[in-house]
Amino acid sequence: MTATVITDLATELTVPEDGTLSRVLYRDDRLRVVGFAFAAGQELTEHTSALPVVIQVVRGRLDLVLGDEKTEATPGS
Repeated sequence: MTATVITDLATELTVPEDGTLSRVLYRDDRLRVVGFAFAAGQELTEHTSALPVVIQVVRGRLDLVLGDEKTEATPGS
């Protein structure tokens, strides 16, 4: 099996001045890694996923709402 290493995730996504950037960073038959970069004040609209989701904050902070639970996520979250 070949390993895929993203050595500096922050450099993979340039934060837009306005709006949201979404980019597939890796995809195979079992896994998809999607990176998002948000300008200040932007949000990802409510949606669902048929697959498990992992959220990692690399830079900045976000208000994360999952169902009725709201929390602030920061780098390392």
